[in-house]
Amino acid sequence: MSLATAFSYVTSALDDLDKMTGEKAEAVRAIELERLDLATDCALKAVKAGDYQAVGALVKAMERRAKYLGLDMPSKSEITGKDGAALVTFAELSKKAAE
Repeated sequence: MSLATAFSYVTSALDDLDKMTGEKAEAVRAIELERLDLATDCALKAVKAGDYQAVGALVKAMERRAKYLGLDMPSKSEITGKDGAALVTFAELSKKAAE
């Protein structure tokens, strides 16, 4: 078997695996969204009935739904060293590269 043929087989198998994994993830996501619908409905009914402690459960369900659906803006994170300095300076990187 040639290297190109082997590569083709492996690539095809990885594509198939990726598709199966994606389909399973989508099915799990659908189930979880249905559960969140139920939780949201129950919490909303409780809030409307005057149980204001249920507001926390309602908000958590809404937050989780937003995460599943990608509705939240991504948060920007910056990792720095002590006092906001770079973790590694360019000079340090250059020195390590030269070693």
